[in-house]
Amino acid sequence: MNTIFAQKLSELLAGLVVTALGIYVLVEAQGFPTLPGNDYGADLFPKIIGFILTLGGAWVFIKAVHPFLLARLQRPATPLSLTLLFLFRLILPLLLIIAYLLLADTLGAILTLTLLVVILMLCNGVHWPLAIVLAAATSAVIWFAFVYMLKVPLPLGVLLG
Repeated sequence: MNTIFAQKLSELLAGLVVTALGIYVLVEAQGFPTLPGNDYGADLFPKIIGFILTLGGAWVFIKAVHPFLLARLQRPATPLSLTLLFLFRLILPLLLIIAYLLLADTLGAILTLTLLVVILMLCNGVHWPLAIVLAAATSAVIWFAFVYMLKVPLPLGVLLG
């Protein structure tokens, strides 16, 4: 990994963590009591610290993300087909989970898992024969793990049950 990229990534993550910590301190300080007759109390210094943490973390995050934004703006535009392909691959696991929930009772867990793993592998460039063999093996391992090791019954479906 490029050391500059790794450094910027660590700064980006540190900025996010410090910002989140600052927001957490601010939220928690809201519940501290105030002194009777005064506008300040036990929450004053935690709020100041939380505000400084939030601002400092946001500043570190912005400084770390700035080179990435500049590089993105200087890069040529991505074609629409690649963007759509990326979005499809991004939502594919969610679609497959929904498909499992809809099909598992009818087809059974083993057949549904095999079908969904084949679809996932084909979308990622695996050839048909290898995809079918790996999907069957994966489904068998998942079935064995859930039914025999975890004692979680999976649906057999109309075809097997």
